Amino acid sequence: VERPHPSRLPTDPRFPNQWHLRNTSRPDADANVEDAWNAGYTGNGVIVGVIDGGVQTNHEDLQANYNSTASLSGGSSSHGTAVAGVISAVEGNNKGGVGAAYDSQWSKLYFGSSSYTATNFLHRNDLNDIKNNSWGPRDDGTIHTISSVEKNALVDSCENGRGGLGEIFCWAAGNGGGGDRVDYDPYASSRYTIAVGAIGDLDVRASYNEKGSSMLVVAHSSGNNRGINTTDLNGYTTNFVGT
Repeated sequence: VERPHPSRLPTDPRFPNQWHLRNTSRPDADANVEDAWNAGYTGNGVIVGVIDGGVQTNHEDLQANYNSTASLSGGSSSHGTAVAGVISAVEGNNKGGVGAAYDSQWSKLYFGSSSYTATNFLHRNDLNDIKNNSWGPRDDGTIHTISSVEKNALVDSCENGRGGLGEIFCWAAGNGGGGDRVDYDPYASSRYTIAVGAIGDLDVRASYNEKGSSMLVVAHSSGNNRGINTTDLNGYTTNFVGT
């Protein structure tokens, strides 16, 4: 959904430090979102499910964009809270920074046992448009497998979610560096997911980024000089890392 938006930058106090959104020292090394924002593409009308260890729902820079109806109940985690901020931190509230899709809503979902994870893959795909997964098996250089219940849930979601348009699953390509390959991760290497790797503020590969043929795209993260400024439990972090 497109929303007309004036050609201006967010005024939130931490935005100047969010180099991954606007890199003033190396303008070619950011997510190139400014033109999208100014064209009206700010996430309005989209719900992103954060499948993680939980998100702090009452965080001052996340609460206004939280969609409880699309969520499941459970605890919160530092990692999940940081991920939600990268996606959907509120713009224009004079708190923290902003998310790449700052007008989107986010929902709180979880991973765990195979059956529980599958339940979260399938949860409210009539509401959740995208499901972000910044997790995976151990980065230990071994080939991992996916359970049939999880695979079936991915297939069903991608074929029937969003009213038949198909759910979109973004997946971390993995942080194992040269000791692992994204192809060994059964989630990130699935044809039903988009595997995303990491480059840093110098526009070169992050040292922890894995290699492999199933990595579809890279986005800016830590790994060269600077980390990511985003939300954290009861506050903020300047050094969020990873794919």
